[in-house]
Amino acid sequence: MPFAQTALFHNEEEDILHFGAYRIRVVGAGNLDSVIYNLSSLDNRVLTPLSMNTVTEDEPTRLINFNTQRAMLRLSTDQIDEIFDITRIIIYIKPLWASYNG
Repeated sequence: MPFAQTALFHNEEEDILHFGAYRIRVVGAGNLDSVIYNLSSLDNRVLTPLSMNTVTEDEPTRLINFNTQRAMLRLSTDQIDEIFDITRIIIYIKPLWASYNG
């Protein structure tokens, strides 16, 4: 099934980051599934699916609430004949800590 995956998001200082939410401009048919992964892809969070429309003026926001140094977002569909066209993704990130304990 089709999918799109972002590069790893991080800052130059390699701080621990809080990934709060993402806003997306997408049109399509079906449900858009999203998962955020850490650097090693061992820790992940499955996010609320997004119902897509073929015509829309909305840019929906989905909460993430994920803490890590680096993360990537994977967007996909899982049914036959589901399609999507993404033109914009904004991910809301803020630094939490300079390093892990220890």
